[in-house]
Amino acid sequence: MVASTKGLMIYKVYRALTRGLSPLLQLHLRWRVFRCLEHPARWQERIGRPSLPRPPGPLVWFHAVSLGEGMAAIPVVRQCARRRPGLNILMTTTTMSAFKVLENDLPSGVLHQFCPVDTPAVIDAFLCYWKPSAVILLESELWPNLIMVSSTKGIPLTLLNARMSVKSFKFWSAWALPLISLMLSKFALIIPLSTTQAIHFQLLQAPPSIINFAGDLKYGEGISISVVEHDMCKRNIASTEDLKEQLSDRHVWMAASVHRDEEQVILAVHRLLVRRYPDLVTIIVPRHLQLAHHIVEELQKEGLHVALRSRKQKITARGLVYVVDTLGELRHLYSLTPIALVGGSFCPGFAGHNISEAAAAGCAVLTGVHVGHFSHMINEMQRLDPLSVVQVSGKEELQEALFQLFSDRKMLKARRMASKQTFHTLSSGILAKVWNLLDTHVLDRISIIEEKKMIGGIHHNCMVIKLSAIATCPSSSAVCVVKDRRQVRAIGGVGFRSLERRIMGAAGRLKRNVVVVEGFDRLRHVLGPVCITLSPSSTLYPSLKPVSSSGGGHACGKIDVPVLRLKRHRSKLGFKLGTL
Repeated sequence: MVASTKGLMIYKVYRALTRGLSPLLQLHLRWRVFRCLEHPARWQERIGRPSLPRPPGPLVWFHAVSLGEGMAAIPVVRQCARRRPGLNILMTTTTMSAFKVLENDLPSGVLHQFCPVDTPAVIDAFLCYWKPSAVILLESELWPNLIMVSSTKGIPLTLLNARMSVKSFKFWSAWALPLISLMLSKFALIIPLSTTQAIHFQLLQAPPSIINFAGDLKYGEGISISVVEHDMCKRNIASTEDLKEQLSDRHVWMAASVHRDEEQVILAVHRLLVRRYPDLVTIIVPRHLQLAHHIVEELQKEGLHVALRSRKQKITARGLVYVVDTLGELRHLYSLTPIALVGGSFCPGFAGHNISEAAAAGCAVLTGVHVGHFSHMINEMQRLDPLSVVQVSGKEELQEALFQLFSDRKMLKARRMASKQTFHTLSSGILAKVWNLLDTHVLDRISIIEEKKMIGGIHHNCMVIKLSAIATCPSSSAVCVVKDRRQVRAIGGVGFRSLERRIMGAAGRLKRNVVVVEGFDRLRHVLGPVCITLSPSSTLYPSLKPVSSSGGGHACGKIDVPVLRLKRHRSKLGFKLGTL
């Protein structure tokens, strides 16, 4: 209680500061627009001014800060759109690179906006306009105003692929433990990307009951670019096929997500390799487009051959460096090279990048030693097969590894196969586990809330029939069974007849005839294809579970009746219906 009170006091200070700094934040956004870091036409979305109309019906809000998190969320967004067609989906991102790529990769019908800044007025305006039924945050997007205001409005929160860097963990632990503890207590579900991260969140006093481990969703990012999940447009297929022809019969390797200062290592290794392999092509994909121009200028000063992707220059010269200065093509380019070095990992202070795309494409994967939270992914792959990923600490080790792969074709083939097979072994089932957790803990709750609205506002402790069971009933009648009217009154806080009228009213709106009876002793007198049992138990949220009629022992004369039990949270009064 003391910690919660202290956390609330810290939050009030944060809320006051962000309210006072709101004018400065708007000026900062205008400055970012001037520097081409914000969208010139849509930057006002960041201050809670939407550019799209809000469609009717329930809406789920996914938020990812950058391109990596957004790509990891796409498989889940696709599952949600496919399995819950009645839900509207809003996706927000922060960076321009994420906006440019995800605009084309998101499923049709998914709304995309820039995320609001974390000030009280902006967050309140955003939530009041979009009225999300659930908020799903990716990785480490822990913003106090967003979390606290959403909780106040009764919006369930989920932290998907949750992680926390060592630096952030030390900060929250040392300086703001009451605040982070208060924020984490507002979540309905936290899905950490590793067991280590799960321990971090427990040490930050997140309730253990809401932490459910399913695996790193960024393995699913690799799945989403595979043939099964990712649909390349005809233009991209033609473009990559043309590039594939130019690279045939050449020694090729690629350095992806290269940061500033790392290009010196890459170019030094290229100069050494080209002496032994004159037909060498080194593909460099900078993390930031500004670095591409710097690399081109440096190579041109040295008189080396260089080609730019954006200018569609052909790969004809020997010993050429091919610089990719475009967005959204990295996952396609991995399929063109047998060897991939994943950057952002060679200099202290860097935290690595996702290797799953390269592994899924069947590349022999190399990376540096400064990999941050991606270390768990690398360790898992190396545990299954040491050949799947190789870490190199500098120029000499990188040069040696590349010489070995180019000179030994059998080793290269074994490395590529090990990388792909290990990735698929680890990634299998992760997306299904994540989806099941979201569906059970969050999306089912949205359905129940919407159905309560349709029924007409039954008290939240009352037992509620799942209307989809009535709506899909193929015949003219269905049977709703309640064990005892006195227990209904005690647990639900509503009379049996009142409950009956509301269920009948909801069924009438769905054009279904429903008979409500008190128990199975009367069921044999009523014939119907569906039996819906209002049977509370100790599960946290209501959910429909099919039960075999033979296992339950309930039959209607000689006709087996499929039984659906609707479970709900145990009443605070301690009453609980027995299992029917």
